Order: sequence, then structure tokens, then C-alpha cells
Amino acid sequence: MNGGNSNLKFVYLGLKQYDLLSILKGFGVVSRWLPNPFLFNWFDGRPLYFHSGIEIRRKSDGKVALIRMYEDGAFTMYVWPDWKGLPYPVDISNQHSLGNTL
Repeated sequence: MNGGNSNLKFVYLGLKQYDLLSILKGFGVVSRWLPNPFLFNWFDGRPLYFHSGIEIRRKSDGKVALIRMYEDGAFTMYVWPDWKGLPYPVDISNQHSLGNTL
């Protein structure tokens, strides 16, 4: 995929149904779960903490997006560096690839 928005930090979609395989097609993704929460700084300064999500890492510039889906159909994507400019706070060696399952 070419192009994009270098200022993008967050996406929210309220979907009745979606096909995760179609959404992630062509991306290298990692399923991530950590016992201790990791931080995303929200636009208004509030901290958001996550234990898990589906990670997409762009090799060209190191940006990382974490996708989270909810039972109510919410599809969210958080992009690092966050609004404070802080990098993705997770060590890349602690991961499990979904490459074989998608």
C-alpha cells in the first residue's frame, strides 16, 4: 500500500460487521498481548492503556499502529508516535506473529 497520512494518530469505525482478514490483507501483522499495560497518549493528554491488540509496523519510517476490535462493532486503530511524540512502548522481541493464521 502506498501513500497515507503522516499526521494520522487514531481511527474509529463503527461497523455492523467486518471481515478482519480482508482489512489486514497485505499487511504484516503481529498479535500482541502483555501482562502489563502499555501507554498511548491521547490528544487531550489523557493516558490510554492497552494489554493487547493487532500490531502493524511500517518498515519505511518505524510507525506502528495497534488495532483493537470490540463486540459492539467498534474498530479502532492507534498510531505511534502518539500525540506526545512518544514511540511505541513495546519491545519487538516479545511478539507472536499472526502470519500463519491470516
